[in-house]
Amino acid sequence: MDINNAELSPLLKAVDGRYGFIAFFRTDSGAIGQSLGLYGEWAEQELSFIRRFVEPGATVLDVGAYIGTHTLAFAQYVGQTGAVSRTHALATSRVKCLNVPLCPPDLT
Repeated sequence: MDINNAELSPLLKAVDGRYGFIAFFRTDSGAIGQSLGLYGEWAEQELSFIRRFVEPGATVLDVGAYIGTHTLAFAQYVGQTGAVSRTHALATSRVKCLNVPLCPPDLT
């Protein structure tokens, strides 16, 4: 999938990350935004640890999902036969909703 950043809200930027396309806030100068912008991933060591416990076909609940960086990874881990549900208390849910359609078709 080719995403044109000009088509996104002026507040957002998208990158082709390790687990698919992901949008985040252009003004995010913290660790998450910097890591996504530079490397296309966030908290890969954490995800590598968690992956040992997530099998294909599993159901994963991503609590505190923020913009969905881990949600996209979990979707790849569980595959077509699994399920991932995410939730976060902040108003970033609009960005999360954008990130799901940006996933490759075999992960949505």
